[in-house]
Amino acid sequence: MSVISDKTGYPAEMLEAEMHLEADLGIDSIKRAEIIGAMQDLFPNLPKLSPEELGEQRTIGKISAYLGTKIAEAKKKCFSVV
Repeated sequence: MSVISDKTGYPAEMLEAEMHLEADLGIDSIKRAEIIGAMQDLFPNLPKLSPEELGEQRTIGKISAYLGTKIAEAKKKCFSVV
């Protein structure tokens, strides 16, 4: 929420998980790319995210769930025994 708040100017306390990025917040593809970049700067161990993949996630909550899945997948790869 803090990254979205920082990049959009909306107060973090106003943002809700079910908010649609484009319809509710006016976030376009360029702003979405800025948010992705900020997330990767803030969390350098986060798997590389493509704008296309995140573009399919339309709400703040869906993006959060998607990131959680990607992090879990990365952890699984790190700890899997070959």
